[in-house]
Amino acid sequence: MECKKCGEKINDKYSFCPFCGQKICSNRDINANTGNNSVNIGVGCESINDIYVENINMSIDKSDTNEQKYIKYQDFIRFNLPGNIKTIDHINKISIVLSIISAIITIITFLFDIKSLMQHYNILIISFLFFTWISLYFWITKKELNKNGSTALNRKGMRLVLKDKKIVITNKVGKCLICGGNVYIRYNKELQKTLGTCTNNNEHTYSYDPSVGIGILQDIKQIYFKQN
Repeated sequence: MECKKCGEKINDKYSFCPFCGQKICSNRDINANTGNNSVNIGVGCESINDIYVENINMSIDKSDTNEQKYIKYQDFIRFNLPGNIKTIDHINKISIVLSIISAIITIITFLFDIKSLMQHYNILIISFLFFTWISLYFWITKKELNKNGSTALNRKGMRLVLKDKKIVITNKVGKCLICGGNVYIRYNKELQKTLGTCTNNNEHTYSYDPSVGIGILQDIKQIYFKQN
């Protein structure tokens, strides 16, 4: 036989043309018709597949068709912070300067054994560590806000968000599918997981997927059972 596409002579037992890759349809197509109210399946390239569903009693469970299985978390503004990204930058610079000053005073006090300052030596060290931590915190915060427009969620489910060039503190909140209460994101220390918990009932617990911002209803007892 000849290939219908390229015209080359090929064996009629081939399923595909070895020259052009065209699918080969032979006269060996078989249609098995079992009548109405049944599924008729054809075998072959040009066979006919008919599905008859008329007068068939099809039992479909519609209980879960329209039932929403997940909640969608949205940002709820808790506080509006004064200032903007430039304010964070200024605080960061001030903290760096104070940290350097504290470090210099601490080193001078230690090297020259200045008695008047040695009485406050511990305070100087604490001040240095404090201002260093503040400067690092605001530096990381500024970097995250500039890059992502928000910081990561803390364990209370709050984060800083850059909105209209202003900084706000937000919570991720959803609506409980069971009672309609507010579902807040919290970090569960016992389970070491970030979960959504309903304010009306702690057993109404949801997962939290930060990539899509949704949560699926969880069996909290089952989660504790698996954990233990």
